[in-house]
Amino acid sequence: MSEEALRARINDLENELKQKNTEINSYLDRIEGLESNVMKLEGLIQEAEAEGTFDPQKVQDTKLSIELKEKEREMRELKNKMGFLRKEKIELQKKLEQQQYQPKKESTVIRIKEKTETGPFDGLVKELQTKINKQQALIKQLKDGGTVAEKPESQLEKELQLKNKTIEELESKIVRLEEKLESINSQNAPEGGSDQMSLSLTEELQDKLNRTKRRVLHLQERLSKYEEVKDTLGLTAAEEQMYTSQEEFQQLRRELSAKTQKIQELKETISCLEDGQSEKKSPEILTGPEMISELTEELQKKLNKAKIRIQQLENELESKPGAKTVSSTQLDQMQEVISEKDQTIENLKTTLESKDKMVKNKQEELETIKNEAMKCNSEIEKLKHTLDSKEDQIESLKSQLATVQQDSEQKTSQSENAISLRVRELKNLVKELKKENAQQLVEISELRK
Repeated sequence: MSEEALRARINDLENELKQKNTEINSYLDRIEGLESNVMKLEGLIQEAEAEGTFDPQKVQDTKLSIELKEKEREMRELKNKMGFLRKEKIELQKKLEQQQYQPKKESTVIRIKEKTETGPFDGLVKELQTKINKQQALIKQLKDGGTVAEKPESQLEKELQLKNKTIEELESKIVRLEEKLESINSQNAPEGGSDQMSLSLTEELQDKLNRTKRRVLHLQERLSKYEEVKDTLGLTAAEEQMYTSQEEFQQLRRELSAKTQKIQELKETISCLEDGQSEKKSPEILTGPEMISELTEELQKKLNKAKIRIQQLENELESKPGAKTVSSTQLDQMQEVISEKDQTIENLKTTLESKDKMVKNKQEELETIKNEAMKCNSEIEKLKHTLDSKEDQIESLKSQLATVQQDSEQKTSQSENAISLRVRELKNLVKELKKENAQQLVEISELRK
């Protein structure tokens, strides 16, 4: 081969080497980008471990998977290219062996080869060293900056404490409201059946009983007043008061007889209702009339007791003929007091109704709070499941990153070993060629002589 052909070949090889160097640099840049992404992901994982929670980000997961696949693909391409370079090296060695009988031309080829092949490998080694140093510095920075990720954890702990406090307050409110409901239910009178007729009957009976109780209390108060003012008034006033009291007692007896008749009528109506409901309703629904009958019996007993008490009071009044009565002004005052008490009773009834309404509203609020608490518990369980799944994903990503780092380290070590072997081979070739050149020069000098 001529010198021009060899120079052209050398230029082609130099251009190819430049292309390879540019490709290697581009691949190294790509590796740096991927390594930066990996470092970011490691930072995210450290933050998640420090906080104890991990936000679901499907986009980042997909990006991670894509980047890992790209990295594996690029490593395979690098392996393939290294194989092609080895093949080219073998071909060049064969060509050099063929050109051993051309000393001058071979010397130029060897010197150019030395310059072109040893230089890029040294550059690669330096670049790898710088990258390793950068990676070590980044690792140190990340280790030093691991304490920064503790701030969001404290914020989350504060939020959890606030939520626990709110839950405890709600629970205490629920307990208080339940206690209030129990107290109100214990104070309230027993309700009747489900029908409106039964409720109206029980209310009428209860009103009548209350009236009789009020009359009894009124009589007791009058007796006490009679005993207190014995020595102040004359016998004539006492006799007149006795006549009036006897008239009042007669009126009370008439009212009691009328009430007893009404009670009997109510009993008859209740029995009729029970008979009609027994024909129409099932035995499970007959609880209302049974309750009404029990209430009527209780009311009848109370009325009988009230009658007995009234008779006792009448006997006491009759046994005290010399008792002195109270003046008309005192009676008016007593009536005013009684009217005031009636008003207070009505006010108490209105307050009880308002309290019942308040209790109903509180019950509705309690139900809403319970529903919200159930929803919160379900959401907390869902979040726990998501956290467990994310922790599993983080562990899998850690394992994948560890494997990728090991593969990259192994590949870098393999590439370094291959480069060093290639450099040694080239150096050995250079030495052999130098020896051959020296021998050829000696032969040329001898031939010239």
